Amino acid sequence: MADSRARAMLRPVRLLLGVLSGIGGAVLPNTPFQVVRPTIDHTSMVPVGEGLQALAQHDAKIALVAVVGPYHSGKSFLLNALAGKSNVFAIGRMTSPETMGIWLCRTDMRASDGAEVWLMDSEGFFGPGVSESYDAKIFTIASLLGGHLVYNTVKIIDQQAVTLLEMLARRAQLFQARSSAEPNSAEIPEFLSARNFPPLTWVVEDFVQELPEQYRLRDDGATTWLKSYLAKVNRSDSEDEEVYEGEQHVLTKLYKNIKVQTLFLPATTKEELQDLSKVSVDRW
Repeated sequence: MADSRARAMLRPVRLLLGVLSGIGGAVLPNTPFQVVRPTIDHTSMVPVGEGLQALAQHDAKIALVAVVGPYHSGKSFLLNALAGKSNVFAIGRMTSPETMGIWLCRTDMRASDGAEVWLMDSEGFFGPGVSESYDAKIFTIASLLGGHLVYNTVKIIDQQAVTLLEMLARRAQLFQARSSAEPNSAEIPEFLSARNFPPLTWVVEDFVQELPEQYRLRDDGATTWLKSYLAKVNRSDSEDEEVYEGEQHVLTKLYKNIKVQTLFLPATTKEELQDLSKVSVDRW
């Protein structure tokens, strides 16, 4: 039964992978479109035909930057900042989540290998009435399709945030392992055979705290601090008394290239914070 669930979940991923390789036409830049939407009961996802058709008409090589994180953590505003425009992705000012399923957007940027940079916006975690398993599916698709994964949170990195990311990463790893072990291996996309996940950048928005003094003046201070923190969490969580100082946390094992970027408040007035679509991304 677990295998059948894995196959069912893999279908939209396979369809996405097939069209991401490109077979014709063009997609307008800075115009997001939905490629995966939740089912009526919000327990799983199904491909959006119109979105897949738009992808199938595009023939350029794509480098995908996938952004995930809790809902109302500023993912869409961050994506607008990456795109260099304030109104590409819709930003919600209500308490309910704004983004549903998965959306893609072509940009004017190019990767180092000449590929077009596309952005992926995803439904936020912990939405009302949404299960943990649904959040894990969103994270899995982003991890397996993204050339670079951005995990977006707010305020601070603490053990709860680390534990959540670890849980999601383990679920994605398990899905990858189950899918690649299916009997009909000829249908398994190449990306499922990759040993490691894509590079990970953990973005912490609204960060106003100071890092410990030994990390404060370093250019990579936040990243160094996180790796030190993960090592401490790894030792404190382990029941093995022989865990040594250099033992890696599961996140640093899965993501060989992990970085942290902290960002200050994008605005300071209540009116602007309630509707970040009115805030120029140049101010961030």
